[in-house]
Amino acid sequence: MSSKPHNSDHPTRFPRLLGTPRRRVLTGGLAVVVAAGVVLVATDPFGSSTPSSAGVSDNAYPTSTTTVKEQDLSSQTSVSATLGYAGTYTVSLPSGTAAATVTGDEQTVATDQTKVANDKTALVAAKVSATPTNHSTLLAAEQTVSADEAAVKAAKLQLASDEQLGCPASSSSTVTTAIGGSSPSSGSSSPSASTSSSSSSSSSPSSTGSSSSGNTGTGSKAHLTALVMPAVATASAPSASTGTIDNTTNTSTTVMGTVNPGGADTTYFFQYGTSANYGQSTASSDAGSGSVDVAASATLSGLTPGATYHYRLVAKNSDGTDYGQDGTFTTNAAPLATTGSATPISATAESLGGTVTSNGADTTYYFEWGTSSSFGHTTPITDAGAGASAASETATITGLTPGVTYDFALVAQSALGTSTGQTVQFQAAASSCVAERQVITEDETALTEAKDELQIDRLGAGSTVATAQQTLTSDEATLAAAKSALASDQSNAANPNTTFTSVPIAGKVISRGQSVYALDGQPVPLLYGTTTLYRALYLGVSNGPDVLELEQNLGALGFEQSGASAHFSAATESAVEAWQRVLGVPATGIVALGDVVVEPGPIDVNTVTATSGSQASAGTAVLTATSTTREVTISLSADQQSEVKVGDPVVVTLPDSSTTPGVVSSVGTVATVPSSSNQGGGSSTPTITVEVTLSDPKATGDLVQAPVQVAITNGSVKDALVVPVDALLALSSGGYAIEEVGSGVSHHLVSVSLGLFDDADGLVQVTGSGVAAGQKVVVPNT
Repeated sequence: MSSKPHNSDHPTRFPRLLGTPRRRVLTGGLAVVVAAGVVLVATDPFGSSTPSSAGVSDNAYPTSTTTVKEQDLSSQTSVSATLGYAGTYTVSLPSGTAAATVTGDEQTVATDQTKVANDKTALVAAKVSATPTNHSTLLAAEQTVSADEAAVKAAKLQLASDEQLGCPASSSSTVTTAIGGSSPSSGSSSPSASTSSSSSSSSSPSSTGSSSSGNTGTGSKAHLTALVMPAVATASAPSASTGTIDNTTNTSTTVMGTVNPGGADTTYFFQYGTSANYGQSTASSDAGSGSVDVAASATLSGLTPGATYHYRLVAKNSDGTDYGQDGTFTTNAAPLATTGSATPISATAESLGGTVTSNGADTTYYFEWGTSSSFGHTTPITDAGAGASAASETATITGLTPGVTYDFALVAQSALGTSTGQTVQFQAAASSCVAERQVITEDETALTEAKDELQIDRLGAGSTVATAQQTLTSDEATLAAAKSALASDQSNAANPNTTFTSVPIAGKVISRGQSVYALDGQPVPLLYGTTTLYRALYLGVSNGPDVLELEQNLGALGFEQSGASAHFSAATESAVEAWQRVLGVPATGIVALGDVVVEPGPIDVNTVTATSGSQASAGTAVLTATSTTREVTISLSADQQSEVKVGDPVVVTLPDSSTTPGVVSSVGTVATVPSSSNQGGGSSTPTITVEVTLSDPKATGDLVQAPVQVAITNGSVKDALVVPVDALLALSSGGYAIEEVGSGVSHHLVSVSLGLFDDADGLVQVTGSGVAAGQKVVVPNT
């Protein structure tokens, strides 16, 4: 082989881009240099008489050749990920009312029912044995019945009239007063006991002395009292007269006065403090030696907000000391809010009132209101000014529900603090129809009582009948209260069993209807859903999503045929009883707290903390589990979010190096910093969560959790011209080229534009007027 010496006109071979991934190629920070010419055609420029398929012999490193291929190309992002399950759960026993409490309630109700039955028997007996009464008493009773019947009729006519008018807010023209005044009085819709309350507050002392015309109106007031410890003045002693204050804030003020030096060299200072003993003094100032009054002033700072201070002017010279009269002032303080009362405007609107004392600072106010003490609504923020005295403030709220009770409080704010008044309640005015229906109910009750009284009078009932009636009424009220307590405790009744007799083993998969564990030999099955039972379910319980969830599960298990709804019907009760018989538990038709475990789907038991034979009590942890849905989770660098989208196909490489396909199912939009970086370790790069759904979850094996690699395909092109990435040469003038091996001994640098990169296979798409499939190009040997 002959060789030709290189000169400055010949290209110089430099190292190529060896395996450079896409992001490094595109940075432009490449430490390579190539010849300036884009296309070089030379006779034996590399010292080789014939091209060799084995490579170019005069390069500084071994080379070989490959060809430009036409093929489909895809771009992939390879990231680390975690294989696991979609959800984790902890199963614990719920809290609820003990069975003994419910049993006690039932016994109380039974006892009270017996009392009421006996009372009714005693009343009947008393009426039978009663003696006749006189005619006037009987006549009065008949008149009462007649009047009550007329009142009921009138109230019903008024209700019909107001219903035609769309039920306006209740008022004296629309509400009929119930018999005996038992209904709310006409024209009043807010209970007087709840519409006002008192709040004590301290006020600034009023001015009893002279005030400064130059006061800036900051809200503080000063007053002067009689002289304290006056010095005995002489003709040549100075004279001190305490003045007023100016520019008062929450922590400072300017005190003033006048000094007459009396013809001798005189100094002055101010004494001040929170009592008439003062305790603090300003620095001495020179008042000169004249015989006329000289203005004296000093600025006091570091004062306590909202505090009352005493102060006086003191003048001294060689002939004596004179003390000015005592004065007081109060520094500015946080505003004071006092909640007032509510005034009804309509059935859906109310005017809220209160007072705000700004204490000299610019202050705003608003009202908080809602159906509970946590409020939930506020009125617009309004300016209350900067006055020193209490000012009445109001705001109107709308959108109220007629007859509903609301809480409200006044809030005042300034730069010196926030004050919230006491919480006050009011009841929104009831609509006329609501009020009148109540009136009708009360009038009908009064009519029933009047008829009973008439019957008693007709029988000549005496004190025995009255006593029996009172006893019956009292015992009926006691029975109603006992039934209410029983209903409340039944709604929170918990599974009465107290001992674990069966628990699952780790690794067990539990599906709908299967027992999770057993208490006192009775299975506690798994139901699917997202609403954990928060009350017992039985015939008569109010509608709710928990009832719907129970019926859906009963249907899935083959026990509910009429379709799921949020209502616990007699059919639901029958379905529950049938299900309980199959489970081998008492067929009560009631699902108590702790009778079932509710999770979104099948669970795979991880750990079991309860043991067979151990005590079961409220809050006892039983086990932890995961769902059975396999999922791959990626903590992707936030700056790569744009490279991944939902629907991108992926290939997951498992720990045993096998692969399985999947698809991106969600891409997070909130970036977080890994917790390890906050503790001084790990990367602080923000990441987002990307979730992958596997096409064949069974291919992932039995590992509960494992690290995996995920290749996400995020771009593709068909019929692309591709070369290996290390076939690229960076040009000194910018851009890239490939080195083509032409016919004979000629080699050419062909300028190319770069397209899609396949990081996984080390290929890149190239385009250019001189690029075609089948071209032979030079690549380094690897």
